[in-house]
Amino acid sequence: MEWITRIAYVNLLWTFFSLAGLIVFGIGPATTAMYAITRKWVTGRSDIKILPLFWKSYRSEFLRSNALFWLLMGAGYILYIDYQYLANFEGALYIILLIVFINITLLYILVVLYIFPVFVHFQHRIIDYFKHAFLVGVANPLSTLSMLICLLVLALLMERVPGLIPFFPAGLLSLLLMWFSYRAFSKMER
Repeated sequence: MEWITRIAYVNLLWTFFSLAGLIVFGIGPATTAMYAITRKWVTGRSDIKILPLFWKSYRSEFLRSNALFWLLMGAGYILYIDYQYLANFEGALYIILLIVFINITLLYILVVLYIFPVFVHFQHRIIDYFKHAFLVGVANPLSTLSMLICLLVLALLMERVPGLIPFFPAGLLSLLLMWFSYRAFSKMER
């Protein structure tokens, strides 16, 4: 019950602070703060005071995490526009462009899975986080596949039991992704 309460509490904090930043400026720092909490848990420090650490991470990484988040969103938007534009092609050119688009989308998903765990675990320049997230993901295909499976299972669970959505998806997802990421970091450090 203690872990269920912790995950629900972090999820509620993430929701509140995302809304406090009017979603546009709150979701990046709130996500960073949530990952900072789950990183502590994964490293064996489960006795931390959640709200003070959340608030400290939210404030101290506000600008950098917003820059990171908006770069991710910008890249995602460009992919979306490319997908819409792709429908205008046909024949062999369509197949070639579709293959290129699918590969770029898979690379984007890979970076999205690892970017916030890398952000809270390492100190780099903003652009270097993308490179490190990509490298960690490529170097650890089993962790990446496990993350995708967890994401799928969590999405199916939330679809089947929508009453859990206000309390668990973000917090539980960040805990799972951070756990797999931390294992990948530790493996690479060894």
